[in-house]
Amino acid sequence: MGQISMKISALPGSVLSENQHPDEVSVPGQTPQQALETLTWEAAARTYPEGGPDEVRKSLNHELGLIGRMEYAPYFLTVNSIVRYARSQDILCQGRGPATNSAVCYVLGITAIDPARSIQNSYIFACG
Repeated sequence: MGQISMKISALPGSVLSENQHPDEVSVPGQTPQQALETLTWEAAARTYPEGGPDEVRKSLNHELGLIGRMEYAPYFLTVNSIVRYARSQDILCQGRGPATNSAVCYVLGITAIDPARSIQNSYIFACG
């Protein structure tokens, strides 16, 4: 973190002092993680009607577990909402960053990189 960021993060109530993201309320009665898992498995069934390759199912399980441990579900739900809205308005958008080759992002339609066809079929998050 740079000097300016460190000074800002030291201020009371600074958003840089902790990882905060608003809860994405998409399914009443479900946590963000539960909502993300439901959306992901429903989308996977549409994407791979025959059940999809074992490696993709393993990737989905691994990624959802890691997303849950890192408490990133609200972020993924927000990105999913933004991408769905943009596409409904014919706004060009594409996923970027370390989750670009994510199986979760692919089945949700956030990115177009099919992990079943990817040359490098590695997990998006190597840590965990």
